Amino acid sequence: MTMPAPTTLSDAERKMLTFALDQAQERIWLEDGFTDGDQAAIDSLRRLTESAADPGREDVQ
Repeated sequence: MTMPAPTTLSDAERKMLTFALDQAQERIWLEDGFTDGDQAAIDSLRRLTESAADPGREDVQ
């Protein structure tokens, strides 16, 4: 049974997810398998992270 993704992320959750995405992108760049699909997936996850930011935050871009 999977749980639905939260509609908002706390600042700490957003920071950790951003960090994880940065680490994933760096690792993929270091290996010989980075594709346009990989980049698209990371970009999509970054957009989801930004859109799920806590609506009370003022620094969301």
